[in-house]
Amino acid sequence: MLFYLIDDDPAILNVLRMIIEDSNCGSVCGSASSGSDALEDLKYMRPHIVIVDLLMPGMDGITFVRLAHERYPQLHFIMLSQVTAKDMVADAYTAEVDFFLSKPIN
Repeated sequence: MLFYLIDDDPAILNVLRMIIEDSNCGSVCGSASSGSDALEDLKYMRPHIVIVDLLMPGMDGITFVRLAHERYPQLHFIMLSQVTAKDMVADAYTAEVDFFLSKPIN
């Protein structure tokens, strides 16, 4: 299983990479600190699952998922956030997020 990670916090990217690889869930094929950089990377990488933060500067995670899903409908998305407002979680699922996980990630 190939994962691609998007979060503006480098510490979160490192923790996610360790969790995925140390638990033998798969490999991380790339990461980005912004949704716009990730959209460019996805042209060349073929992950199975994209893990994306909800709140990021420039482009939020929901906007990213909508754009990425239009371009790459085969991708699956897991969204991470400290925000658990019901309307934002509902918006994430409407945007085609498969799972919504709350931070912190341990």
